[in-house]
Amino acid sequence: ELDLLVNSCNEEISDLLKQLDLYQNEKDLSKIVLSKIETIVSHKRELIAETDSYDKLKSLKDSKKLSAKRLEQEIGTILIQLQNKINMELVNMNSKIYTIQHQAPVLNLKQKSYDYSSLDDNGTGTNYKNLIILDLCLLSQTCLPCIIHDSLLFKNIGDQPLENLFVQYTTFNKQIFIAFDRLSTYSEKIITILENNKVLQLGD
Repeated sequence: ELDLLVNSCNEEISDLLKQLDLYQNEKDLSKIVLSKIETIVSHKRELIAETDSYDKLKSLKDSKKLSAKRLEQEIGTILIQLQNKINMELVNMNSKIYTIQHQAPVLNLKQKSYDYSSLDDNGTGTNYKNLIILDLCLLSQTCLPCIIHDSLLFKNIGDQPLENLFVQYTTFNKQIFIAFDRLSTYSEKIITILENNKVLQLGD
């Protein structure tokens, strides 16, 4: 639309210049004609400035859209790489917890959400075990300095998987804090691991 207005101004200026050619000397020039030329030229300058501003704004908007799309693609690529790396470690960690083949949990990362679960088992014990091994995977794969687990997480996990979990705790050089109660209800192996690695004990 601005381009049409600029073209219209050019046509008016051209018509006025043709009219000026009819005059033989400056004295014959009409003040009204000169004023009209000045007005049209000034208007043309304003339209050209507006057109330039519009073009620049459109270019910036297009550049912003392109940058946003590239950023979204880059984030998607990074999330897939992280997801794959974590899921590989989850499979590895899960295989050390169970003596027989057991489906490892799967992590799906999206830009604004995530899903983490076992496809074949959503029981309480399995969910707590999944939470623990995800923490251990993140502890091993990142600069996370420590993790903290409460005794509530252990109560619904089977004896053998729980023993294997505690063995995995001992393989880390980073700090792992565990709040544990009713120690006597757990296996001798777990009690030995806890006794050998405990820092603080409250009560008997």
